[in-house]
Amino acid sequence: MRYKRKLRIELRNDGDGDLIVNPAKWQTRTGDINTLQPLSAEHPWQPKRGRERPGEAVNVRPGGVIKTWVGLAPSADQTDVRQRHETKRLGTLIVQYKIDGRDEVQRIRL
Repeated sequence: MRYKRKLRIELRNDGDGDLIVNPAKWQTRTGDINTLQPLSAEHPWQPKRGRERPGEAVNVRPGGVIKTWVGLAPSADQTDVRQRHETKRLGTLIVQYKIDGRDEVQRIRL
């Protein structure tokens, strides 16, 4: 499926060690921007210089960048996206990762 509008999300590993990052999940609440759900509930990560790896965890070295995207409804225009970003009413990205052998979960409200 091709999306006319997308919200691209990039994350960088600013730590000293490698991260192993699982595919992300996107969660919306009432009042968040309208999205188009992908065929899968997971949002795969793509290394900054590499290919998307659906269903796979991605190793992110210190300083490394990964990106994913969320398909937006055709009604979402640039002004609406910008306003919702400023008020943190886009949605929540749920990121599961492993660092130093520990499983962690981070919820990033966008």
